[in-house]
This record gives sequence, C-alpha cells and structure tokens, in this order.
Amino acid sequence: NLLIGAAWFGPLPVPEAVRRCESIVARSSERRRIKASALRALTGLKAMQGDFDEARELIERHRALVQDLELSVSAAHAAESYGIVEMLAGDPVAAERELRRGYETLEQLGGEMNVSPLAALLAQALSAQGRAEEALLFTELSERAALPDDRYAHVEWRAARAKALSALRRADEAEALAREAVALAEQTDFLVVHADALMILGDVLRLAGRADESRPVVENALRLYEQKGNVVSAASARAALERTGPAAQRGATEPSSRRT
Repeated sequence: NLLIGAAWFGPLPVPEAVRRCESIVARSSERRRIKASALRALTGLKAMQGDFDEARELIERHRALVQDLELSVSAAHAAESYGIVEMLAGDPVAAERELRRGYETLEQLGGEMNVSPLAALLAQALSAQGRAEEALLFTELSERAALPDDRYAHVEWRAARAKALSALRRADEAEALAREAVALAEQTDFLVVHADALMILGDVLRLAGRADESRPVVENALRLYEQKGNVVSAASARAALERTGPAAQRGATEPSSRRT
C-alpha cells in the first residue's frame, strides 16, 4: 500500500507509476485489497494523462471491488480519488457529487473518520462553481477535522480557503493562507500537491492584479507537473502563464475600442 501511495502522490513519474499499479492489478496471486488500492491509484494517474474515459472505467471497477469486499470506509474515502479525476476532467459538478457522497458517508459512520481531505476538496469543487461562501464553510470543517500530523490535510484546507477568499476579494487573507499551504507542501515529496498549492497562490496573486509576481510561481508549478508527468495540470499551468504573459498584460491596459 505504501508503494502504491508513493506511486500516485510521490515523485515517481506517472508512466512508471502506471506500470507499477497495472502490474499489481494483473497479478492473479495479489490480494484483492491491494488490487483495490492499485486500481484507486490508477484512476488518478490515468486522469493526469488525460485518459478520462479509462479513469472513469477504473473508478467503476474499484467501486465494484470495494463493495464486494464490504469495505464501506474505504469506499467512502475513495471519493477523494473520484473527485480528483473529475476536477482534472474539468467537471466540478461531478466532482462535488462524488466528494459529497463520500463525505456524508463518513459523517454518518462517525467515530475517528478523517473527513478533512474530502471536505477540502469539496470546497475546491464548490469554488470552481462560483460558490465561494459555501466553500468557506467546508474549509472550516476540514480544518477542524485535520489531524495534527496530517500535512496533506493542512495543505489542502489552507489552499481551498485561499481559493475561496480570493474569489471573495479578500486578497490579503487569501495570499497569507496560500503561502502557508505552499510552505507546508514544500516539506513533502508530493509533487502534485505542491504544484496545486503553487497554482492557487499564482491565481491569488493574479486576481489581486500582481501578474508579474504570479508568473514565476506558476512556472514553478509547471516544472513540478512536468517532473511528475501530469500532462493535464501542466497544460492548465501553461494556459495560466498565457494569461499572465506580456501579451495578456498589454491587452489588459489597451483602450476598450482596440480590443477584439
């Protein structure tokens, strides 16, 4: 399981990570729980490559397997992966549906369930739909539920709140939290988590009218996405750089009569 988690979140390039997980799934002697973990990782890895149809097929295979194994908690936590797939696919409505289902299931199960990452990702899906106030509420739930030593959760709730605050034009608060998220992510080898936090900081700076400061931040995110082999997020980073480039800045200052 640790090797599988490292394949998805760690520095192992996506093509190699895919091969590792596919090898595990193909082994007839492998325990079904381990196969389920590999299938779950493959959903995100395939989405990073832009293979969304295959990623969704893998989601259904994973969903069926954990249901057959009667792993209700694992099934609920897997909504995190399913939501990431849909966010990469550019469908925050579908992401919200998956994440909310998992979050509500864990809430119903109660106990020491770690709902923090799900709540933070749900907040990001809500922000992507223009529902920043609702997103803020879920970042508060995420913060309260975050375990003290869960650095991933602490990066995610800060990044999600920064995104929501930026949309609400609370730029100073947003920047402070985004920088905290980046600083925490830098202490891990989670390349995509680090890059995602950088992208949110870059967006916060851009929306605050500081495109010159945003650009190097996004360039750093692009470098990390490329290092991981996350082609979908790398493309998003390149598009963000175009929005902050010299041409974009000239366009922003041209008289309206000259714009097309």
